[in-house]
Amino acid sequence: MHLGIDIDGVLADLAGYVIQRINNKYHTVYTKEDIHEYYQMLEEISLKEEVKQALLDPVFVSSVSMIKNANHVVQELNKTHKIHIITKRPSYTMKETIGWLISNEIPYDSVIISEHENKPIDHIDVLIDDNEDNLKYAISKGKKGILFLQPYNMRSKLIWEGMIRQHVLYTNSWLGVHNIVNYFETLKLET
Repeated sequence: MHLGIDIDGVLADLAGYVIQRINNKYHTVYTKEDIHEYYQMLEEISLKEEVKQALLDPVFVSSVSMIKNANHVVQELNKTHKIHIITKRPSYTMKETIGWLISNEIPYDSVIISEHENKPIDHIDVLIDDNEDNLKYAISKGKKGILFLQPYNMRSKLIWEGMIRQHVLYTNSWLGVHNIVNYFETLKLET
């Protein structure tokens, strides 16, 4: 199968890193668990603006922490599946993004940076993402999806509108991703 994998919130802990940056800059004590929606306001601090500013910093982009087990599971999946990294990061981060993937030993067959509203997913079978809008788009194109759970997407309508189990499964770990991909592979073999 061809797997499309998002970076921020799936491979990289961007939210955790941005929160650290906010705490240092504004002398606050927020945690990732304080984020309940994408790009919410933290008092008068715009999370969206802080993410934009962070992505302008090449050192920041190169040093974001990897989510636990991401590299090991992607390495295992890459033995039998094609890995396509698909991100909405700005195109000027491409060099640092590739460097980050290499330094974290995350294999890939292609890296696609798309600043368009919808990710280019025609060539994939399964999208692994933390953004419910990206997964809804994938579903509309007949794809399967894995919602990578984060504090900010726990209220996802995908979970509560019955799309889970039909088209999208969810997990909060890379070991869970591995199991779900294997399950989707089994479904594909049965059809």
